[in-house]
Amino acid sequence: MHQPLPPPAGPIPDAFVAVLRHQWVPNMPAPLRRCRFLSTLYAVHRMADPSGVLRDGSGCPVPVSAIAYASATSETTAARYLAAAVAAGVLTERHPGLLVLAAGAVPDWQAATATIDHHRTPAGSPA
Repeated sequence: MHQPLPPPAGPIPDAFVAVLRHQWVPNMPAPLRRCRFLSTLYAVHRMADPSGVLRDGSGCPVPVSAIAYASATSETTAARYLAAAVAAGVLTERHPGLLVLAAGAVPDWQAATATIDHHRTPAGSPA
C-alpha cells in the first residue's frame, strides 16, 4: 500500500502549485478541470522532490501506479494524464519515466486536451 507523502518543500514545487492555482486553473479549459487531470497535477506536485523531480525516497522515478493511487485514477488514465501534462509543457521528461515539474511553462492546454482525447478508450471497448 502506498504511504502518504509529506508536503513538498522547495522552490520548484512551491512555484508550480502557486502558478497552477492562480494562473493555470483559471485559464484551463473546462474539460480539463472536470476530469482527474487537475488531480493528477496536484498529485505530481506533492510527489516532487525540492528540485521538482518526481523521484521516490530511493531516487528512482515515481511509478505511474503511485501517481494513479494519489490521483484516484487507474494506471492507464494516470499515464494518459501524464502524457497530456507533458504535451501541455507543465511536466517535462528528463529521461524516460523521469518527470520534472515545469513551473515556468506557458501551457498549451489544447495539446493536453488533444492528447487526452486521442488516448481515450471508446465507450463499450475493453479498457
